[in-house]
Amino acid sequence: MASSYDPKPLRAPMKPSPIADYSNLSLIGQQMVYAHPRAACLVSTSSIHVGTHVDVRKAEPSPLEIVRSVRALPHGTSGYIVMSTASGIQVWDQSCARQLFQWMLPEVKKVIQGESLQGEMAGVHNGVGEVYAPFVRGAALCLARNGSTNLCFGSSSGTLYVSEVDQSGRIQEPTPFFGHSSPITCMSTEYQSHHGRHIADKSPGSHLLASADEAGNISVWLAVSGDEYKVLSSIPSASIPATSLAIRHDCLIAARLNGIIQVYGLKDSKLRAEIVAHSRWLTCMDIHPTKDIIVSGAEDGTINMWTLPIHNHKVTNLLSVTWMHAAVTGVTFCGSTFDDLAAVAYDTDELRVYKPLLPT
Repeated sequence: MASSYDPKPLRAPMKPSPIADYSNLSLIGQQMVYAHPRAACLVSTSSIHVGTHVDVRKAEPSPLEIVRSVRALPHGTSGYIVMSTASGIQVWDQSCARQLFQWMLPEVKKVIQGESLQGEMAGVHNGVGEVYAPFVRGAALCLARNGSTNLCFGSSSGTLYVSEVDQSGRIQEPTPFFGHSSPITCMSTEYQSHHGRHIADKSPGSHLLASADEAGNISVWLAVSGDEYKVLSSIPSASIPATSLAIRHDCLIAARLNGIIQVYGLKDSKLRAEIVAHSRWLTCMDIHPTKDIIVSGAEDGTINMWTLPIHNHKVTNLLSVTWMHAAVTGVTFCGSTFDDLAAVAYDTDELRVYKPLLPT
């Protein structure tokens, strides 16, 4: 049975502060990582103590660029850290000591009013010739049906890119896949939801990738191989973007910007349950790697933790707190058993950790 949490957090000063990106805190090994405008910031969980400045190590992109997002992608006992920059992505090893792969977004052609957009900016406009700057957003590792490991990431055009990781660990040039017409907001796989731990091939979500866009559409893809992804099912636009996704058992969990967390059937796309988690913009979500528990944060400083309504279990609230005068931008389960909860807030020089209450 899931434990309730102590609402009084461990508070530790931390600099630099995170940017306002969706789910801007993730875990790899015993390190947490978040994005700062000029670097990926790594925090050792062993350095977190009450009142003591957290030991933050900064890893700057090479070449130097503005960092738009950072994602930790655990893979077995190692993994990758993916930096999204103004021009594309950089993939680093789990310590951010060595760059493994760099890929630039396709060249963008100048947009002329009344003409179709081309290249990476296709479809990303407001109807009067103005466009958004190109970007990469969302990253996940997917285990394909043919046994290959694939690095997946999204873009401002709605195009998904998939790079196969060969047996030597080398990351191949990406293959584009088209299923969205709006910028990608997030993506997830069951493998990622278990923090890169082994999942059985017979698991309903073992070879599936979920992706969401700014129009509110969600697609579930079957990963056959690194160069073959098929749309298995789609959830029509709810006009509310998903800021985070997770796959667990035969369910897809979508955290919507309006504060509602929805649980869908993974293959039939039917809505099974809704959790009204927040009354303001929901900015981040994480799922426990071994327990059916989620945690979410919002721009009004609220943090809520819930048991998932899976296998006939009822929704139970385990934690409900407010970080006053802060916009929560990242939450992640951490600690030796992943039962601690860490949270960060935009432009706030502090890290907070919540711990489960011990049985009495």
